[in-house]
This record gives sequence, structure tokens and C-alpha cells, in this order.
Amino acid sequence: MAIFRKRERKELHFDIAIYRILIDGLCESGRHSTAIQLFSSLSERNLQPNLKTYSVMPKGLCKAGLLVEAIELFERMEENGCWPNDAFHSIIIQEFLHNSDIAKAMHYVDIMISKGFSAGVSTAYKLVNLMCDDKLDESMKELIQRSILQDKATEIK
Repeated sequence: MAIFRKRERKELHFDIAIYRILIDGLCESGRHSTAIQLFSSLSERNLQPNLKTYSVMPKGLCKAGLLVEAIELFERMEENGCWPNDAFHSIIIQEFLHNSDIAKAMHYVDIMISKGFSAGVSTAYKLVNLMCDDKLDESMKELIQRSILQDKATEIK
């Protein structure tokens, strides 16, 4: 943090990559409120978060149980011209599955599919296990199948 204090005194100039590393370190060390504050201050520093900068936040927020904040960030990304990728979608979906909120998980699966993404390996594994539990209606099962097979269908054509 001594380097960060020097930056604050205008002795060093950090680019967005350095801030991403700082934010990631703060999240990993459990200092989520400081990470959120630092992330929120980027525009004041004339820096625009990119996908990599945005991507460190949901993992840290979800790890801290701050799912509402992760969803708000997800929604703000597009407003700020930065589009969530498949990994970002998967983090949100997996957290809802972890919290047994299947309806919200499926809502974000639907969003993921509508954006042209498919489930990654770990998300697909959790979704398949969910299907095997036989607690889903047919429309949810169909949605899961589409999320897993999205890439495969385009490969076959």
C-alpha cells in the first residue's frame, strides 16, 4: 500500500492494469469494501474499467456473499459500454446455484444464451447435476440443454 500512497501524492501514475491487480488483491485478501471503493473511484481518476477490471469484481463480491452488488455491477457494465463475457455470466449463475436460487440462476442462463454464450465446463457440470435431480420443469431442462449445446450447434453446422 506504500506504493498506492505515493500514487495518491501524484508521484506515480497507475494505468487500469495496475488498478485491476490492486482490486484483485483486495478482493482476495477479504477487503471487499476497499476494493469496491477503489473500483468506484476509477472514473474520478479518468480511467475506464475494461472487461479484465470488471471481471475481478464479481468473483470477489460473490465470495464475500455480496451477490446483490455483483448483479448491480453486471447491470452497470453494459451501461458503461463494457459487455460481460461468458466467464462473467458463469460466475453469477454459479453463485445463484450455490445459494439454491434456481429461478434466478435460470434467468441468467437465459440472458447468457441470448447473448450467444454457452455454459463453461464447471457451470455445465452444475446444470447437468441439477437436471439429474429431476426438480426442474421441462422448460428449465430445455434451457439448460440449450446453454450446454449452444457452441456445439454452431460447430455442427
